[in-house]
Amino acid sequence: NVSRYIDIIAQTIPNTILLREIKYQPLKTQIKKNKLILVNEKNILVKGIAKSNEDFLKLVTNLKKNDWVKNVTIVKYGKEKTINSSFELLIQILNE
Repeated sequence: NVSRYIDIIAQTIPNTILLREIKYQPLKTQIKKNKLILVNEKNILVKGIAKSNEDFLKLVTNLKKNDWVKNVTIVKYGKEKTINSSFELLIQILNE
């Protein structure tokens, strides 16, 4: 199912948005020697660059419409040195 979810995310991305990273069950903290590795279970982290605020908001809205999505959280959104905005989204997956 995860590969299907990632495929749906990729199909939802407008041309004005560039994906930089998609991680399934991303790490909660950095890996440290002799420490437990903690992950955000049932989450997908999406990072990218948006040329258009409108398309970014449309992406978030469209992701929320999927029946497998519990919630979409905007972790980070802000202007870079260019006119583009970088973003991070955390997509919570419903229990399967």
